[in-house]
Amino acid sequence: MTKNKVEVVRMTPDMARSILKNNPNNRNVKRDRVSLYASDMEKGRWQLNGESIVIDADGNLKDGQHRLMAVIKSQCTVPMIVVSGVDTDCNIYDRGSGRSVKDIMTITMEDKWKQSNHIIAICNRFLYMKNTANHYNSDFDVIKFIETYENELEQIYHIAISKKKYSRSATVTCAIFIALHNGESIDKLNRYVQVLNTGMMESPTDSPAILVRNMYIDKKLSDKNKDTIATVLKSIEDFGTYARKKPYRNCDTKKVDTFLEEMKQKGF
Repeated sequence: MTKNKVEVVRMTPDMARSILKNNPNNRNVKRDRVSLYASDMEKGRWQLNGESIVIDADGNLKDGQHRLMAVIKSQCTVPMIVVSGVDTDCNIYDRGSGRSVKDIMTITMEDKWKQSNHIIAICNRFLYMKNTANHYNSDFDVIKFIETYENELEQIYHIAISKKKYSRSATVTCAIFIALHNGESIDKLNRYVQVLNTGMMESPTDSPAILVRNMYIDKKLSDKNKDTIATVLKSIEDFGTYARKKPYRNCDTKKVDTFLEEMKQKGF
């Protein structure tokens, strides 16, 4: 049995390159994972969590290639635990079950509503729209979003998500989020959700919610873009005011764009 050495080092891009030169039998690289780690490093969110870079007695890398590649991609220097000198025939790594965002939230956040998959879907939808060209939502991004917009998200949980049915759609909940953020009344949103879910109108001016309900049934609200959110947001604005018969088309996305710009200003 070889003698292992454990140390905490400031891992630089040059050190990472040197270690990766001896990486003969590791897994295929998952580029998304590298980009996610690199994003956290660039934002100063990388922390020691007990996971280590593992090098065997012959100097070959056994575990940690994605983290090392992220150091190179980000051009950051971060703390890492390095375990060297392990037996060369030891190849049992990553057998534990990875934690999802929901797992982390269950551990770190006491409020049950924060652990809802539908809350996570809202966060991911906005984070995705903010930068569709090259964006990887890290656990930190999702948790930061929840902490930043806690009031709106809790209200949405009670207004829409807890009511189940159509109002739990990520497109609908994102539109309700922006409406709340812009000062829309909770009473109006509660009424809108009731008509959306039941299909029962009390007034012709309830028709905007029915139009969105029909779009949902026809599977026209599934796109992950701001246009569908803008459509639902327009229907919320019209609800109780206009008796609309024609389906919504080409709605203005200005309010969605304004919120995405606010996210950018807040460091997302």
